[in-house]
Amino acid sequence: MRHTNDKPHVCEVCHKAFYKKGALNAHLSSHTDEKPHQCEVCQKAFTKKFSLLVHLRIHTEEELQKYYKEISEKILHAKKQTCACDICGKEFPKNSRLARHKLTHSSEKPQCEECGKICSNKYLLRDHLFTHTGGKALACEICGKRFIEMWHLRSHLQSHSEKMSYECEVCHKTFAQKATLQIHFLTHTNEKSHVCEICHKTFARKSNLQTHFLTHTKEKPHVCEVCCKAFTQKGSLKAHFLIHTNEKPHVCEICHKLFAQKSNLEAHFLTHTKEKPYNCEVCHKAFPQISVLRSHIHTHTKEKPHVCEICHKGFARKQYLQSHYFTHTEEKPHVCGLCNKGFITKGHLNIHMNVKHS
Repeated sequence: MRHTNDKPHVCEVCHKAFYKKGALNAHLSSHTDEKPHQCEVCQKAFTKKFSLLVHLRIHTEEELQKYYKEISEKILHAKKQTCACDICGKEFPKNSRLARHKLTHSSEKPQCEECGKICSNKYLLRDHLFTHTGGKALACEICGKRFIEMWHLRSHLQSHSEKMSYECEVCHKTFAQKATLQIHFLTHTNEKSHVCEICHKTFARKSNLQTHFLTHTKEKPHVCEVCCKAFTQKGSLKAHFLIHTNEKPHVCEICHKLFAQKSNLEAHFLTHTKEKPYNCEVCHKAFPQISVLRSHIHTHTKEKPHVCEICHKGFARKQYLQSHYFTHTEEKPHVCGLCNKGFITKGHLNIHMNVKHS
């Protein structure tokens, strides 16, 4: 196999080189005529998974919503399925809980080596051993009493007044836990003690730093089970999943239009108020959304942050990159209704309509 300095992965059939092994593997299917990635809506098949994802855009929103709803219902149904004990018939939501339960039917009972006490299963034995080691690591913040298990501590906290809370001296907001109040207080002092080691950006909360760090590692650990889209934050995944279930809980008070995500409602609301709160510091042009402003700023900096994974060409805006991908899949999703000629972009179709059919 031949190698190049820039593209180490070379096709043994045609000697075309690639930056990534995954790209080479996808390319190899073009020699075998295999098309393993099939559209569930129209059954059209593709050699690359990416080509399938791009192709899905040609279907109407109604077709996709119907398909995604069917898939999400199957997933939700699978999640609701329970595991039943074959001895007593008791049902459990997870296999791990069923396995733990089955130990109660076992004739062998684990025994404590310290005091000889017999426990019904190994998990209760583990909890019992703490009584010998003194490992009561969880302390009540109110009275100082210590516990082995978190659920013991939570039950104990209910014995204190349910009205007990920690109040912020600045804004008088109340919190159930002292630690939560301490984190909140940093928003008033403007302290940001958690520093990113890569870009040195600071954060008040460690959790915010951890989420930010994923922007450097490019990790997106939260993946949608329906369309495989990945997200850095679990909350973003939950908001995205509403697209598939067709839930739209956020309602515009003016026109009653429904939205799946609160951020989309907020952006829509500006169309009624005509507000454009985000201003470009270079040319002072105003925009209704910060994402649109960020895309606009690239026209001044000449940055092209959206890079094609296939040919590495850069683009200032994400939608330009998405249109560019059609040049690789050789799809032309915008079709003229009069002569059936296809075009990569809607703009090219409009030009065609004006020139040929006007």
